[in-house]
Amino acid sequence: MAQMIILFKICMIISCLAQSIYWLGLFLRVKPRKSTQANNKKVSLVICVKNDWDKLSTNLDKLLLQNGLIELIMIDDNSNPSNSVIYASYLINEKIQIYPNNGVGKKQALQTAMTKVKGDWILLTDADCIPNSNMWLTKMSDFDSQYKIVLGFAPFWKTTGLLNSLIRYESVMNSLCSFAAIEINLTYNGVGRNMLYHKSLFDIRLMKADIPYGDDDLLINSQAKYNHTIYSLDKQTFVYSKAKENYKDYFLQKWRHYATSLHYRTESKLFLGVYFLSLFFLYFSFGFLFMSHQFLYALVPIFIYIIIKMSVLKFKLNHFNEEDLFLKSIYLEPLYLLHLILQSPLLLFPKKTW
Repeated sequence: MAQMIILFKICMIISCLAQSIYWLGLFLRVKPRKSTQANNKKVSLVICVKNDWDKLSTNLDKLLLQNGLIELIMIDDNSNPSNSVIYASYLINEKIQIYPNNGVGKKQALQTAMTKVKGDWILLTDADCIPNSNMWLTKMSDFDSQYKIVLGFAPFWKTTGLLNSLIRYESVMNSLCSFAAIEINLTYNGVGRNMLYHKSLFDIRLMKADIPYGDDDLLINSQAKYNHTIYSLDKQTFVYSKAKENYKDYFLQKWRHYATSLHYRTESKLFLGVYFLSLFFLYFSFGFLFMSHQFLYALVPIFIYIIIKMSVLKFKLNHFNEEDLFLKSIYLEPLYLLHLILQSPLLLFPKKTW
């Protein structure tokens, strides 16, 4: 027992140190950036749609009124025939072009889109997403052309309830990790609800066509290694969507996202693995040492961690426009960790659809 206690004391200290490095050395770097040049890029807005045409009716005006938009390309991924009447009504606008998917699935839909777009730059979003302003497209594309990939923040609408808070907290933490990785040239993913990249980067082979999910993540994970990447935290570039309303739907949605991480580059897995494992062992070691009455070794490191994390998180939540999550994060983080633990066994069972 004495040896176990010593082992967990060491684990507690190492985990606290690792988490401190992430928060002070990496997450603290994430902040809004100033634009570097006037926008002169030709940007095509692309949406792959599968039976979600009704959702577009509520946000189509927001998309078409984007400053600088040259065209809106929609790829119909084998929607049910009942949707034909809905999307046919969109064709009356000269900026809208709708094409059938030449294959099956989102990856093939994106391949189809690349053969149709007029712009050199591709801005991606989903049918249920609503830009926070009419300057979304302009602000996402007003960075220096040396950057070939621009990642944006895609938050969820704020509603009441614990699940909504948890989903929004996870969204912030995922983006914080993703943007921090960009700061040290370890870009590992991109969220297709809000992402801009140069057309020349698209290569369906990098998306691993035999995997029915992870199109955005796998492309960015491969291409970012060789191309400059930047992120935008300008609140005018935020793209909102509705969060899942029950845990089962949310759990199944995240299954696809986490399963994609198995196909990341080794350095990407290491970056994420150290963060999540150190977080897990921090809490696990705290529980073991506390139950073993090793209060000094349990409480001092966890208090140091909480002070560091909360000090940084306060400013980061302001950047992400999620200030109400600050105090909630005290209990949301353990719930977030529990959610990740529940998700981990599903990594052994590949998902069959996107």
